[in-house]
Amino acid sequence: MPICKNPECKKEIPEGSNYCNKECLRRHIELKKSKQPDSGDMEEIEKILAHIGVVRETTSKKIAYEHWYKFIELGIRMNGKEWQIVRSLMRSYVNVDFRYIDDYLKCLIAWGIFSVNNGLLNFHGIPKEAETE
Repeated sequence: MPICKNPECKKEIPEGSNYCNKECLRRHIELKKSKQPDSGDMEEIEKILAHIGVVRETTSKKIAYEHWYKFIELGIRMNGKEWQIVRSLMRSYVNVDFRYIDDYLKCLIAWGIFSVNNGLLNFHGIPKEAETE
């Protein structure tokens, strides 16, 4: 039998259901909303930003740093999803115009950090050869 998708519950549920009741569904949604990126994700994003030369202390506009950070953060979370859907989410999450979203992606593809294959966004991280330098 399947198990309730609420990570706090873990009760067995009937086939075809995702949650044991509405309260579990609400609680799972609350958990997702309150989930902050863990420190490992934050460190990975900081390493990527440093690799491409966007460092908080040296970036003249702090807002530019925040835009890059948010773009990479959402890109990691949406790994494997259709790019056109992610692109729409990026517009409101990063809070910049679509033409800049496309430019951010082109830069990260050039660095080898992301790719788009068959319309799906793929996160690769910092290329191995760059990590050894």
